[in-house]
Amino acid sequence: MQYRPSYGQLFRPSGSVFGAIPLASFGAAVVGTSLTLILILSVEIGRSIERGIFWEVASDIVNRNLTEAVFGLPLGIFFGTIFVALYLLVFGAPVALLFRSRLHGLEGIGLSIGTALLSSLIAFAAIFGSVGRLASMGWQAPAILLAYAIPAGILYRRSVIMLLEEPD
Repeated sequence: MQYRPSYGQLFRPSGSVFGAIPLASFGAAVVGTSLTLILILSVEIGRSIERGIFWEVASDIVNRNLTEAVFGLPLGIFFGTIFVALYLLVFGAPVALLFRSRLHGLEGIGLSIGTALLSSLIAFAAIFGSVGRLASMGWQAPAILLAYAIPAGILYRRSVIMLLEEPD
């Protein structure tokens, strides 16, 4: 039997919790950015249909949104990854360290999504000054926050569970 120091297991769970951040933040950024671009496209199409000018400007909408997708997708993924990684590091990792035994059940899903939603609201407040500005931005800002926060919570929970169950 190979010698294993007794303090070694103390560091493994925290390493797994922090090691799950890059994977979860990148996945949440890809999903969040894609949903944001779909939201922008659908709002623009909806507004043009409302005005009755959809067929006249359809090619302009498609060309403009393809350009936004080409440039916006990589930028959104890059900045989204950083944004999600920061709030997972500050809020998600301590919660995962405290409640790692409860992450497997339904309460783990609720805990991870709730933590991600609250931490995204706190991050929004830190960037824009207050959460009260969220209401003045219309329904698109909360939708974008949800597009990043829900996948971040689900993917981070899944990554932590996967890394904690990994054999040595």
